[in-house]
Amino acid sequence: MLMRTVSGLSSRVKSMPKTGGGSGMFVGLSELTDQLKRMASEVQDEADHIVMNATQMTAQELRAEYRAVRTSRNDVTHLEDGVREVVEDVDGFTRGRVISASPHAHLYEYGTETRRYTGPWKTGKGTGKAPARFALTKIAIKRRSAMLDELKNLVRKNGGTIRG
Repeated sequence: MLMRTVSGLSSRVKSMPKTGGGSGMFVGLSELTDQLKRMASEVQDEADHIVMNATQMTAQELRAEYRAVRTSRNDVTHLEDGVREVVEDVDGFTRGRVISASPHAHLYEYGTETRRYTGPWKTGKGTGKAPARFALTKIAIKRRSAMLDELKNLVRKNGGTIRG
């Protein structure tokens, strides 16, 4: 079984890489983490809710994307049936992940190359190239960005300051 874990959505964002600039992460990530640690438990609970919501929305959007490509050839194993949400507590921080564990998810996400079979009954038969769609990655990046904006606004609303 192929399992692909892509979305590292995190509230109280300790487990996310502390990078800045053009990588898509905002500059004040360590500040956000530190300020969320110091805030009241009600604020931390609201941050947990933001993470859980972002994880659920990512999974729902991915299921809809996979459902839209269902054909008679893959009706036996639906891509959307393999989408799972995992929300866990890691060192006091809530982390949400979306996992696409369907057997054909890798082919859908990364595509295939054109190739020719050489077996006895398939000699010379060609298969077409399937384009890479990167659906999970695109959705996860979009939802993670929205989640980080919500977390920054939460910190600012409660008296914190965040650069970027």
